[in-house]
Amino acid sequence: MEFFDNHKKLFRTALGLFVGLTIIVAIMPAINNQENNFTFVRLIAASLVIISHSYDLLKLGYEPFATISGFDTFGGLAVSTFFVISGFLVTASLLRASNGYYYLMNRCLRIFPGL
Repeated sequence: MEFFDNHKKLFRTALGLFVGLTIIVAIMPAINNQENNFTFVRLIAASLVIISHSYDLLKLGYEPFATISGFDTFGGLAVSTFFVISGFLVTASLLRASNGYYYLMNRCLRIFPGL
């Protein structure tokens, strides 16, 4: 049984890397353009989290995606999506910064906007 659990983790990691790289390649041209679909992707991911939580809250049993895939829930997929988008945007911010000082200042202002 441990053999299959390890392969599920490996498959999950490989799938996450593939999806992440696909998203990065697909949206690279739009990095400097405000007309991208990040908001739409975030809306879909947030909806998946709500759907995932509803099965547990309403005691509907196992979530269909977890049953079909056998390794992750809609919520897990959504969280992975949020991490990929966040990593991409933070990296893009680093690449746009003229130096490390401005990057760190921009990150601090983004994290602590009210200070």
